[in-house]
Amino acid sequence: MKIPTPIAAAAASAQARRSEGITDAGYLDQMAERLAGLPVATARARPGPEPAACMRCGRPTREARIKGNQAHSERADARAAELAPVLTKLQASGITSPRALATALTARNIPTPSRRGPWSDPVVRRVLKRIKRLEDAAS
Repeated sequence: MKIPTPIAAAAASAQARRSEGITDAGYLDQMAERLAGLPVATARARPGPEPAACMRCGRPTREARIKGNQAHSERADARAAELAPVLTKLQASGITSPRALATALTARNIPTPSRRGPWSDPVVRRVLKRIKRLEDAAS
């Protein structure tokens, strides 16, 4: 028993069409008419939301990175706005250096922006810089 291969099956199908008087061009026209009303599926037109990671390597897509960075910046801005009154109160009391502010914040058990570890002067500098940027944007 001979098992038909896809090529043999296609050749047999073409032979059958020719015996009915349908040319290859006519067959393609008939198929185009049948498929005219159907949606065309492409690799880009996938149903559902865009994937957040590359299908090939698993890294986040550019759009996902931008969205994540914006969300991170918004959280950092909100946290800096929460800390602004505390820092201005400490600065009004005479504590002005970033190292002294860090010590005072740690002593008052105020969590850092990352919510872990003690305050350090670089963290205080970054928060002060963000507060200044937010104040400049508001005015």
